[in-house]
Amino acid sequence: MAGYWKGTATEEDSNRSYEAVALIDADGNAQWLLTRTGLLEEDGFVVSANVCCESEFEDDATGKELGETRTHDARIDAEVDGNALGGDLRFRGDDYEFTLSRSLYGDRKSVV
Repeated sequence: MAGYWKGTATEEDSNRSYEAVALIDADGNAQWLLTRTGLLEEDGFVVSANVCCESEFEDDATGKELGETRTHDARIDAEVDGNALGGDLRFRGDDYEFTLSRSLYGDRKSVV
């Protein structure tokens, strides 16, 4: 799963779309960053977990809203299929579906 992944995530209930980036290093340390520019402000959050070392991952994670210091429970279910990283993410009771493509920057051994 190691690499730099970019794409979109969609909140399932509201159908709001977020820009999504996943940074995963060779040891499996991963961060998903979802951001969205709204009419009045930007919003988003980051979720982190260790996804070592398979092409599939399903487990609990932790996350933070951008600009906050409190952590919240999260869950990630992700799978690599060729050059695509896709799956589901749950953060603060909201469900998101994401599809990311491997970026050209993802060829490095350690990106986080």
